[in-house]
Amino acid sequence: MQEHLKTNILNFKWPSSTPVIYLSLEDIEGSHPIHRSKFSKQVKEAFPDTDLSSLEHIFTTFTQEIPNAPSIKINLIKDKELRIYKQFLKHQLKTYFLEKGYIVVKNFVRDVQVWMPSKKGNTADYNLYYKFSFKILFATLTDLPELVVSYDGTSKVLTKSVKDIEETEYIKRCVYGQKTFNYQMNLDTEDKEEFYNSIEFGKAFPIFNLQLARALNIPIEEPDRPKNRYQKYVALITTFAKNYLFTEEFKALFPFKQDAFIDVPGNRINHINPNLGLLEFGKDQYGNKRTHLVPKKAMNILNPYRRPSNQNIKIFFICHT
Repeated sequence: MQEHLKTNILNFKWPSSTPVIYLSLEDIEGSHPIHRSKFSKQVKEAFPDTDLSSLEHIFTTFTQEIPNAPSIKINLIKDKELRIYKQFLKHQLKTYFLEKGYIVVKNFVRDVQVWMPSKKGNTADYNLYYKFSFKILFATLTDLPELVVSYDGTSKVLTKSVKDIEETEYIKRCVYGQKTFNYQMNLDTEDKEEFYNSIEFGKAFPIFNLQLARALNIPIEEPDRPKNRYQKYVALITTFAKNYLFTEEFKALFPFKQDAFIDVPGNRINHINPNLGLLEFGKDQYGNKRTHLVPKKAMNILNPYRRPSNQNIKIFFICHT
């Protein structure tokens, strides 16, 4: 019998009318940068008296009107303007959850990540948060825009503030209001120094790490390692979507085709495109590129793609039992 597998993707509809966004050459209050890689023909034509080729960014307030400022109606067919639309949607996601009072950050691939406080798992030493991230794609698995919802694990935020901790050398990241910051950051710019000087350390709470936990004598629990991550993650993502995404308020921003994650297409089950796993190695004696699909075999017969820049190398092995 064919497995019934779900993706972590929600389809939402293309806008009935494409958004009009407002542009500025100046970084004004409430504006967001648009990188030069997104300067479409229409964007350039919005500033007929300015050569945008010398600028790294222009700025937008998205749909918030700027008096006497140029505007464009985003063309969702054009790649550069589709990327601006994606930036607009990410802004809407971030704003929505910030207005609800949640911690909102960028994860390591710069997707919007929301921290949801747990009703269980809190202790006198820390509060537990479940982390969910969003990626926006356009017609990759379907013919509609796609909101990819991922579970990024948990974080524990200490109940003791930075102000009350002597062993600050073990502090790495902290929660401050609805954002996080690196406590050990280099103060190498005026902006960083100004931010650091503005922090009220009685309101900054370190994120749990093992060194800090040992220094503060916080009990360290064995991590939960489920035998089947798929089942656990599906349950968590489904519950999150039901409680926070399948609401009329959220669907006003992202009008889902249906309140359900889409099924994995049958032709995608037990199938991986061979080219996705193709590895490139060093060239042969004639200068031809050499590739292979199985690294443990290729490493014995092919040269490396290039040598690392550091000559002092330590090798470690991972053994699966």
